[in-house]
Amino acid sequence: MKTKWQEKLNGNPIPWLLESNPWTKYKVLTELLNKPDSSSEV
Repeated sequence: MKTKWQEKLNGNPIPWLLESNPWTKYKVLTELLNKPDSSSEV
């Protein structure tokens, strides 16, 4: 299921953002994907 902000895009930017610098990856995981800080991915 897409969120409202994803409906505005032509593609999914999350894989590209996760390849970015550590701060960007952290923000994507915690704020866009709602992963807790305690997650091993974060």
